Amino acid sequence: MEVKPTLVWLRRDLRVTDHPALYTAAARGGPVIPVYVWAPEDEGDWSPGSAAKWWLERSLSAFDCSLRNLDSKLVLRRGPTAKTLCSLAKETGATSVFWQMGCEPKSLELERQVQKALTENGVATETFDSSGLFDIGGIAQDDGSPYKVFAAYWRKLQSLGNPILPLQSPDGIRPPDVWPTSLTLEDLEFCKEEQARPLFSAKTAI
Repeated sequence: MEVKPTLVWLRRDLRVTDHPALYTAAARGGPVIPVYVWAPEDEGDWSPGSAAKWWLERSLSAFDCSLRNLDSKLVLRRGPTAKTLCSLAKETGATSVFWQMGCEPKSLELERQVQKALTENGVATETFDSSGLFDIGGIAQDDGSPYKVFAAYWRKLQSLGNPILPLQSPDGIRPPDVWPTSLTLEDLEFCKEEQARPLFSAKTAI
């Protein structure tokens, strides 16, 4: 039975090693389409600043190079995120979208919106967590409440044993028969706003 394409929605985990979403998608055997959606308006108060944009632009470029070594590449799109992923899934025939979970409240809210939109469009979703050595959600007291005392929290961590070893990079990533269109890093204009600003004003120069 033919495995339909899978979208891997990239967020902050811009690496090919120890990336459960990418690794699992590749292991399915079907085409994999890695996609990064630039949608700073979806981040609210967590929207990246100048330094973060500088880091992001270079990280996306390096990540794309790593993907190309695995016969894949990164597709860049402009948000809003939920609408963009739904549109790309329809365009490529993808039936699943995988991604790495965030941990900030705004990030989790965005994930719920994306999951709801995709589900309503008949696209399955699966999330993964590789942001820590252990599953943060599983570190709780017996009644499910979070720890408030570090000593108790530390004892709980020690009782969990050794953390899971990091995943290796996939041996290869099957590309789609036809790649969807992609923006370039220049199209996203990460630093255009900052470049348009003067380095200092006349008032501060006095």
